[in-house]
Amino acid sequence: VAEDVAKANEAKKLQLQEKKDAKAEAKAQVAEKQEKDLAGKTAELIEDATKSWLDGLDAEPKNLTRADKSWKASEAGLLQAKRNVEALLKSNDIETLRKAKELDAAADVILVKTYYRLGRMWAVELSYPTALEWLNKATRVPHDAAMDHLLNEVLLTISQLKMRERAAGRGY
Repeated sequence: VAEDVAKANEAKKLQLQEKKDAKAEAKAQVAEKQEKDLAGKTAELIEDATKSWLDGLDAEPKNLTRADKSWKASEAGLLQAKRNVEALLKSNDIETLRKAKELDAAADVILVKTYYRLGRMWAVELSYPTALEWLNKATRVPHDAAMDHLLNEVLLTISQLKMRERAAGRGY
C-alpha cells in the first residue's frame, strides 16, 4: 500500500512539473509573439513617419503649415517607435535585439532629418528661438558627419545674424 501511495505521489509531482513546464513554454511563446508584433508595429511607425516626412518636403514650398504638421506627425511617430525599441532592447532573444538596433538606427536617421527640416524652416521664417529649439533637438539625436555639417552650418548662420542684429542695435 505504501508503495502504491509513493508511486501515486510521484506521478502527481511529475504531472505538476509537466504543467509548470507547459505554462512556462506557453508564456515564452506569448512573449516572443508580443516582441514580434511590437517589432512589426515599430517598423510600420517608422515607415509612416517617413511618408509624413516626405509629405512635409512636398508641402514646404507651398504651405508651411502643412509641412510643419507633417514633420511634427513624423516626429510623434518616430518617438513612439523609439519607445517601442526601448522595450525590444530588453529582450533576451539575439534576433530581436539585432532587429531593435536596426529599427533604432532607422528611426534616428529620419528623426534627425525631421528636426533639421523644422529648424531650417523656422530659421528661414526668422523665428530663431523656435529654429534653435529644433536644431538643438537634432543635435542630440545620433547622426552622421554630413548631417552634423548641415546642422552646424544653420546654427552658425543664425548666430551670425543675431550678432549682426545686436551690433546694429548698439550702433557698432
